[in-house]
Amino acid sequence: MKNLFHFFISEYKLFIYPAVVGLASLVLIIFLIIPQIKNLLANQGNLNEEQKRLNLLDVKAKELEALDTSNINGKLLLTLSALPVDKDLPTIIGVLRNTANQSGIILQSIHFSQKGDKSYIVGADLVGTTSSLGVFLEMIEKSPRVMRVLSIDSGGGGAGNTITASVSIEVFYPPGPKSLGSVDAPLPKLSDKDQVILSNLSKTPVTSLISVASGSATPVSLAPAAVPIPAGKDNPFE
Repeated sequence: MKNLFHFFISEYKLFIYPAVVGLASLVLIIFLIIPQIKNLLANQGNLNEEQKRLNLLDVKAKELEALDTSNINGKLLLTLSALPVDKDLPTIIGVLRNTANQSGIILQSIHFSQKGDKSYIVGADLVGTTSSLGVFLEMIEKSPRVMRVLSIDSGGGGAGNTITASVSIEVFYPPGPKSLGSVDAPLPKLSDKDQVILSNLSKTPVTSLISVASGSATPVSLAPAAVPIPAGKDNPFE
């Protein structure tokens, strides 16, 4: 048997050795070299992605350094004066009191009710003349605070041309953002429409927020009082 084996090896060694070497090489290529090449290509792709990310972060860092902080804060104040991220009931009370005072109408009481997750209803009971009521409604529509008049229920009930009116006003507020964006995302830019809105808002000086007790579901009696607010702008929701 051994002699036969040696005879076979010696007779076909010129074919067997290359075949064994070739088979071993093929095994090395399949199980060692090819996986290494795949890993190398994958690592190269990861390096390219990381380089792109670093380039983006570098550009973003330069943009952040170039931002005018005071200008951004001013735009933020203008935006929050028109559309705060919460109900901001004290300011609404102050807006209604000041609007009633400027229009020459008496604000007897106000009350609140929730409409949805982005707006609530303010009911205002008023006493005055037809002209003063018209001025009051116009000022509400042009207030920088985003709100709109839903309904008016008016009637006589006083001396001369004095009328009483119940006005229902819808006040809007957006829910707070769920996230502030990804670190890798480019800096958001203001659109042309955003710039126009900010330009309209900037035409009126923004005063400090009004600090008064907020209302509840029970009507709150109010005496007329002068409370400074922004002069007003068109309702962007109309």
